[in-house]
Amino acid sequence: MSVRLDRLPFALDPAGPDGRWTHADGVLTGRAGPGQDLFVPPSGDPLDPASDAPRLLGAVGDGDFRLVARVRP
Repeated sequence: MSVRLDRLPFALDPAGPDGRWTHADGVLTGRAGPGQDLFVPPSGDPLDPASDAPRLLGAVGDGDFRLVARVRP
């Protein structure tokens, strides 16, 4: 199920584990389970799995836009 945000010019599709995504009153919320994170070692060494975190991905397309996020734990 794609997520549409009012001011984002493209849809976001969930990837990875279920993030239980919600969007209400301008707030997008996702939840990660224990031990789920998105980490790539700065050394460049491979890590398996490197991305087991819930995430939303979208095709940006042509044109410019600005995304501002306030992140809370």
